[in-house]
Amino acid sequence: MSANAEAEQIVATLLTTPPQDPYPLYARLREIAPIHQASVAPFWTLCRYEDIQKLVKERRFVRDVDDTRRRSGQATDLERPFTRSQQHWFVFTNPPQYQPKRVLYNTAFNRTYVESLRPLMTKFVDELLDDAQDRGELEAINDLAFELTVRVICHVLGVPRENADLLIDWAEMIEGAFEPLATESFKTEADRRTVRVEAFLTGLVENERRNPGDNLLGRLIAADKDGLISQEELIANVPLVFSAGLDTTTHFIGNALHSFMRNRDQWQLFVTDPEALVTNAVEELIRYDSSVQSSPPLRLASEDIEIGGVTIAKGDGVIPFFGAAHRDPDRYDNPDTLDITRKDINTLAFGGGIHICLGQHLARVESQVALVQIAKRFPNLQLTGPDPTWRLHGANNRTLDALYLELQP
Repeated sequence: MSANAEAEQIVATLLTTPPQDPYPLYARLREIAPIHQASVAPFWTLCRYEDIQKLVKERRFVRDVDDTRRRSGQATDLERPFTRSQQHWFVFTNPPQYQPKRVLYNTAFNRTYVESLRPLMTKFVDELLDDAQDRGELEAINDLAFELTVRVICHVLGVPRENADLLIDWAEMIEGAFEPLATESFKTEADRRTVRVEAFLTGLVENERRNPGDNLLGRLIAADKDGLISQEELIANVPLVFSAGLDTTTHFIGNALHSFMRNRDQWQLFVTDPEALVTNAVEELIRYDSSVQSSPPLRLASEDIEIGGVTIAKGDGVIPFFGAAHRDPDRYDNPDTLDITRKDINTLAFGGGIHICLGQHLARVESQVALVQIAKRFPNLQLTGPDPTWRLHGANNRTLDALYLELQP
C-alpha cells in the first residue's frame, strides 16, 4: 500500500470509526503524511504540533458557516431553524466584526469572574461526592462530572437547573451535527430541537434584559452599551455556550481520572499535595488524553497559505488533529508518558489566537476543583466495575461511556 493510500485509510478511520486507542494511528499519520489532503472529506488534515499551532494562530484562516454544506452539495436554507441559528454563532464570526464582540464576551466572562466561582464549584463537588460516598462507589462520568458541569454552566448562564434538560437535549444532538461527516438526519433533528430551545430562551433573554443578573447572559447584556449583540445572537449563542461547556468538560474530568487510574504512580504523586500540583497536572492531563481530539472543519484559507512546506490553497478547509499534536515527539519528550510535573506544556485543545476558546478558564477551574476534592477525600481511589470503553462517534471528541470508581477514604 502506498503512503498516500495508507494515510487516506487512517484519516477515514479517524473521521468515521476511531479505534479505542487512536494514538498509534496519529503516530503513523505523523510519520507518513503529517499534512494530508483527504478525499474521504474534502479537507486537509494536520497532525504535527508546530503546524497546528501555526494554524490556530493564523488570522488568514477564517470561519465560514456555509462551507461544510457547500462541500457536501447541500444548499444553505436559512428557513431551517438550525441553519438560521448557526448564522448567529459567535464562533463563525470573523474580523473586523469579531473583535468588538469578543471584547464584550471577555468582559462578561473574564478570569476574575470564573475564579469567583471556585467556592460554589467546591460545594457542588462535595455534595455529589457525599452522595457517592454513601454508596461506596462513583460512576464518575454521569454521577459526578456531568452533574457538576450542568450545575456550573446553568449557574453561569442564569438557566434554572430544572430547565437544563431542554438544553441537554439540544447539546446531545449538536455533537453529531459538528462532525466533519455529519449526515442530513442529524441536521433535521437539530432543527426540531432548535425550535424548542429558542422558544424557552426568548423568555429567558427578555427577562435578563429587564433584570440583568450576575451571570454570563446578564453581564453580557449589561456590558453591551452599543447594542452590538442582537436578540437573535443571544438566543443562538446560549445553547452553543451550554453545549461547549457541558460535553468537553464532563468528559475531560472522566478522561483525567481514567488516566490517573491507569498511571497509578502519577495518582500517588498527585494525592501527596493536590492543591499544589493540580494546575500543572490538568495541563498535562489535557495534553495526554484530551476530550477534544480535533476541531470541526471551520478553518478556511482566505488566501494561499504555506504550512509545513505545503501550500493550503485559498478556500481549502483544514482539520487539526489536536490529539496527534499533543503526542508529537518533536514537541514533547516521551510524549506517550503521563508526567504531571512536565514543564513547558502548551496544549492546543482550546485553540489559539483570536478564536481561543472563551470557556477555557471555566473548564480548567472546574476540572481542578473536581480533581482536588476527589484526591483529598479519596486518595485510595480504585477502578472497579466493567472495563471502561470509549464512545466511537467521530473524530472530534474522545469520551468514555462510563467510569466506575471504588471510593476508599
